[in-house]
Order: sequence, then structure tokens, then C-alpha cells
Amino acid sequence: MLFAKAHGGSFTSRDWQKVCGVDIYSASRDIKDLIRKGCLNHPQKGSRVYNIIYSEERKEPKFPEKYNPINTILDEKGYITNKDIRIALKVPRFKAVRIAKSLVDIGLLEPTGKGRGTKYVKSHVPKAKNEAP
Repeated sequence: MLFAKAHGGSFTSRDWQKVCGVDIYSASRDIKDLIRKGCLNHPQKGSRVYNIIYSEERKEPKFPEKYNPINTILDEKGYITNKDIRIALKVPRFKAVRIAKSLVDIGLLEPTGKGRGTKYVKSHVPKAKNEAP
């Protein structure tokens, strides 16, 4: 990210590979992860250049509308389980796991516990020092 900041806030996959010393597949995985987390974007569709999204430009992640039943349960119980996701959205177990993982990846949920006892709570992302409370 420092490389990109020093080069106008953008970089390519090849730049990432050289700086981090990784292969193309690892670079792709890393970059996709940063895009999902809202740290990077493409300036145009099909572009091979990635731009940094600075904190003042970053938007607070919101629950997608299709997952409103999950949000309702979270507000009532304070946590949600895989079973709650399956029942609320009428999806199979493996799909519920994917949904929970995607919500964790974008920063909306945090897992507590392990295995079958995993519960998901709303993420409490600390605000930056210069932001008002």
C-alpha cells in the first residue's frame, strides 16, 4: 500500500507481485480481499489498475437488504447462529456458512466461539482518532 501511495495511489497486480514477492494467484487473492474490505477499487470495469480508497472516502458497510431478516434477529437476540441464518433465509447449511463468512469478510459481523458453537455478533469497528464520536 505504501508503494501505491508513493505512486499516485494506484498500482497493478504485477507491482503487487514484485513488491510482496508473491505469485500471480496470491496477488489476485490478496487484491480481491482488499477490494471486499473496501480498501481498493477499480477506476473502470476491466481495468488492471487498482486505486487505494482512503479512510475519508470509505463508506460504512451496511447490511444488504436481502439479509434484513438476519439483522432483525441480531437486534432482538444480540447474536445470530448458523441455524438462525438457515431458518430466516430458508437456505441449506453450507449456504448459511457462506453468508456468515461473507458478512464477516465485509466487516458487518464478528464470530465468537468455534465450530458448532459459533455465534456471530455485530462488528464494532473502532473509529479513527480524527473522527467525531
